[in-house]
Amino acid sequence: MTTLNILMAQMNTLVGDFDGNTESVIATVNRALQNEDNPVVVFPELTLSGYPPEDLLLRPSIELRVNQSLEKICAAVTGDAYVVIGYPRRDGQQLYNAAGVIHRGEASRRRTWKAPYAGQSWRPRLESNQRHQV
Repeated sequence: MTTLNILMAQMNTLVGDFDGNTESVIATVNRALQNEDNPVVVFPELTLSGYPPEDLLLRPSIELRVNQSLEKICAAVTGDAYVVIGYPRRDGQQLYNAAGVIHRGEASRRRTWKAPYAGQSWRPRLESNQRHQV
């Protein structure tokens, strides 16, 4: 029987510190791999940008910085860990709060919620069957 080891990662992220937050994610996943077989490491909402990102989400560079962070994580997480990580996502003019799954170097699943920053409540937008490039 295979055991599923789910680990909740509690982190002190810094708003806007994509590089530092990304390095913390990678270090946390590496520690999990040293201590557990096939871990599922679940990170908090908006881990990559830090929380609360507020005006940071309005910057045009947000997509680039998120994608660079996801690429670094994909390159570093090539083992048997599953990583569930939160990050902001822009689709056109819409902002979303996203959670993605990374496994063996691929970002394979994503679920998004409409961000409340435009005065709207969270509405799930399931994309779990779609594979996507980072």
